[in-house]
Amino acid sequence: MDTFPAEKIQAASSGLRAIAHELRLAILCHLSGGPLTVSELLARTGANQSNLSQHLAKMRMLGVLDCERRGQQVTYRLANPAFAQIAEALKAIYCASDTEQNSGDPAACPNPSPTQRSTP
Repeated sequence: MDTFPAEKIQAASSGLRAIAHELRLAILCHLSGGPLTVSELLARTGANQSNLSQHLAKMRMLGVLDCERRGQQVTYRLANPAFAQIAEALKAIYCASDTEQNSGDPAACPNPSPTQRSTP
């Protein structure tokens, strides 16, 4: 039987908490397709700037996102490509019926309803 070091479990728990909010999960889904500017994230999520900024800062602080500033423009990207795999796994679980229809859009199902969930 495998044992998991407590520090690794704590790190995983922190990472999951970092995306355990509807807006942060939507950000993760959108960024799984590649880097986006704050303006692009605002348009895609529909969030207001203050709220989006707070969530982006939290995700940066927890190591989920990296950002790059060029003048007035700030671009965000996933700090670790494995976070895109998490987004894909969640999409496969909760958006199974939508996945085939929207296969080109990594954020096709950021807010699944309970009826969209697939059951094993």
